[in-house]
Amino acid sequence: MTDASLIREVRDFLTYVRDETERLRSAGASADEAAATIDRFARARWSTWERPEWIASAARAFHASPAKA
Repeated sequence: MTDASLIREVRDFLTYVRDETERLRSAGASADEAAATIDRFARARWSTWERPEWIASAARAFHASPAKA
C-alpha cells in the first residue's frame, strides 16, 4: 500500500465511522449499540487492519461529539 492509498483508506474508514455513528445516534442507538454495530461491519470491510479494537473506540468518540449540522 502506498502512502496515498493508506491515507485514502484511513479517510474512508473515518468517514464511514462518523456517518454511521450519526445515522445510528439519530435512530436512537446508544454509544455501545452504535459501537457494536459499526465494529461488526468495519471489521469485515477492513479485515487486514492491525488494531481492529480501535473501531469501537472511534465510534464511541464520534457518538460523544456534537452532531453534524
